[in-house]
Amino acid sequence: MKLKKIGATCEETNSEETLSLKGTFSAKAILDYYKLANNSHAVAVVVAVAVVVFVVVVAAAEILVAAAEIVVVVVVVIVVFVVVINQNSYLNNCY
Repeated sequence: MKLKKIGATCEETNSEETLSLKGTFSAKAILDYYKLANNSHAVAVVVAVAVVVFVVVVAAAEILVAAAEIVVVVVVVIVVFVVVINQNSYLNNCY
């Protein structure tokens, strides 16, 4: 790509040659970027990593939900047993 000459006129700077070179370099950079992105191995690795991360996050969320459910069930069972035991001891004391 041509550099702008010091004191160059607009016509010289925007000549067809300079513009076409600019277009070529920018298009080449874009093509190189997409060539890298479209590399099947790289895409497969990225997809595999994304799937693994997603599965791990979902599994972790399910484990947390299951743990929360277990805690709720345990608390409910403890409360029920405490209430039942207190009721029984109260009844036993009455009779």
